[in-house]
Amino acid sequence: RSRRSVLPTAGPKAVPIARPSGDLSSLLTVSYPKVRLSDMVLPDLLRAQLERVLAENRASVELRSHGLEPRRRLLLAGPPGCGKTMTARALAGETGLPLMAVQFHGLITKYMGETGAKLHAIFESMHTPRGVYLFDEFDIVGTSRSSGDDVGEARRVVNSFLQLLEHDESESLVVAATNRVEALDAALFRRF
Repeated sequence: RSRRSVLPTAGPKAVPIARPSGDLSSLLTVSYPKVRLSDMVLPDLLRAQLERVLAENRASVELRSHGLEPRRRLLLAGPPGCGKTMTARALAGETGLPLMAVQFHGLITKYMGETGAKLHAIFESMHTPRGVYLFDEFDIVGTSRSSGDDVGEARRVVNSFLQLLEHDESESLVVAATNRVEALDAALFRRF
């Protein structure tokens, strides 16, 4: 028998792998979900809303040529196990973008101002690579500023997040998920 080298046939092209480096490596985990909306059991209205977000993002160049922006900010709320995280995974799967999940154990620190600086680094990273950035258990960051049981750092974190979200000009999708919607700051509902 002769051994011949076999050249690979034409097939799927390689996808660049997004890997957070430096400080971001402790703040973000990356995955490439294969989940699709068709894998989910969704109410018709919710499916239509998600399909519209996807359609707008697929047509982002055309929308921007008319001075419009695709929807890129989603706030998912519901009880544990209702599919919030799976929805973010499906958005990543449908768009072919990496799912960049924020790791709160690396984000939240006891040092004043450090959490805000880490949030800034995450928002800066949204430009490259483009992705679906998931803030799961979002009430940790987005807690109401009117709650009287903190020393001010929680208010600064919410203020930082609001400003960063307001000035975000990336093409990434930002998905926040919570099962404690009543704990969120009211200003967040105007941003998502």
